[in-house]
Amino acid sequence: MKSILRTAIAATIVLLSACTGNSGIAHFWDGIDVSVSTENYIEAQDRFAGFAELTADAPYREASAALDGLLGKLASDEVSYLVYSEWIVSAFHSILSPARNPRLFARAVDRFKADGIVSAGELKPLLELAAKDRINLPGSKASLPDLTDAAGNPAPWSPGSETVFAVVNLDCATCVGALNALRDQPGEHVALCYGRTPAPSIPGWDYRFSPALDDIFDLDAAPFWFTVGADGKVSTPYSPVPRQEFAIPEQL
Repeated sequence: MKSILRTAIAATIVLLSACTGNSGIAHFWDGIDVSVSTENYIEAQDRFAGFAELTADAPYREASAALDGLLGKLASDEVSYLVYSEWIVSAFHSILSPARNPRLFARAVDRFKADGIVSAGELKPLLELAAKDRINLPGSKASLPDLTDAAGNPAPWSPGSETVFAVVNLDCATCVGALNALRDQPGEHVALCYGRTPAPSIPGWDYRFSPALDDIFDLDAAPFWFTVGADGKVSTPYSPVPRQEFAIPEQL
């Protein structure tokens, strides 16, 4: 019965959304107990996952209001607030999340700071990630640190044609597979590399290095890619590299 009821509610939300032109998330949490316990943990997590996917695709104003509403309901329950904060980070920041939304993640972290429930030690890395998530959003001018070649000589990048950028850890076994998976993407190809292992010889890739990559990118999320158009603006947001393509070939 509960399953049938949830399906009916979801269908109503979709219908109202189609008729009114809004996302249908404004009242998502109305009448719902958002507290998390051992008994309802999976159900609460699944409900939040559905909310996150709807919210990530909604207009920013509606999405941020819905997120604020959720955190407002959680403010009186510290334990549940902290559980949801972990889910929010995974949903809206993770490169692999279908609900990734850097603007909502940054908004959520600002709210964490204002609410004062997340400890200062846990908040600090989230603030750093939120700052990075505000960089290189689609439509914005691409931001890169000063780059060098493998020998340490200046090797700046300048816009002029569409460019595929891949952020890769050369010490990770997935590096070669990730670069191979992206080499058919149209445009020039630039690998932004870190790690101590020498760059592989993969045709079509230029390798650039910088000790300041971590100032701009969440290196823990590598490998990932994005594209910049001829106008120097980001066209494809940070995206995961297809994992099924990570097999390392016997010969390069």
